Amino acid sequence: MQRMFIALAVLAAAFTLAGCGKKADATTPIDQVKAQAQQLDATAIQAKIDAYKAAVAEKQAELQKLAEKVKAIPITEMLGDEAKKLKAESDKIQEAVKALTDRLQVYVDALQSKAAAPAK
Repeated sequence: MQRMFIALAVLAAAFTLAGCGKKADATTPIDQVKAQAQQLDATAIQAKIDAYKAAVAEKQAELQKLAEKVKAIPITEMLGDEAKKLKAESDKIQEAVKALTDRLQVYVDALQSKAAAPAK
């Protein structure tokens, strides 16, 4: 029983130190994401993929809400401050979606390479 507890504690510490969290981060440098993906097992990579997919979906929902706000602006005010503010916010969200998607692709590629690699 004690050995099992120690093994679980070691596994928990390993996951914590390996950065196996489920948080998707659009600011982590791609090189760092690639290095991290190579160190993770298939289950951890899949968890990262799921986290990034959720983050992308969340950002796309934000974009949809902004699009609805833009549609509500009268044509005569399309060049006004409110429209410019919404456009800037939309651009920022689109950049975040691109960054998240780029990092998601790194994990997808890593998972595919692990699946294609022969078992050791």
